[in-house]
Amino acid sequence: MPPLPPSTPSLLLPDPGAARCPQPSDLCTLPLMRPPPDTQSHDDAMYEVVAEIFRDDINPMVARHGGRVDLVDVQDGTVVVRMMGGCQGCGMATVTLRQGIESALRQALPGMRGLKDITDHSGGTNPYYAPDARGPSAVR
Repeated sequence: MPPLPPSTPSLLLPDPGAARCPQPSDLCTLPLMRPPPDTQSHDDAMYEVVAEIFRDDINPMVARHGGRVDLVDVQDGTVVVRMMGGCQGCGMATVTLRQGIESALRQALPGMRGLKDITDHSGGTNPYYAPDARGPSAVR
């Protein structure tokens, strides 16, 4: 093998004055994997976006039926909500939650992991649409 020109970096060649052979840690000190993202700051940023969507889009729509959706928290990318007023115990709560709220949030936040409803739907006293004869439509 011909000798390398003097300008060639000797990254993989041992230092002639070294007392030992190079170790893998000598060659690259960069981590092989990124550290996990700071989930708290990610959740905080997601919370702000969701709060704005609820304020500007979701709540004006459900208010037409006497309802409100409260943003409770964002935990590890999962949005936690509570439905109030005409939404609490409504026979269409599942449809509103999945086809309206969840689809709007997923469009704005593709990284959202899920949507969790913590509403006590059985405690609804004035639902916009009464549950059908098969029982309450509580989102589980």
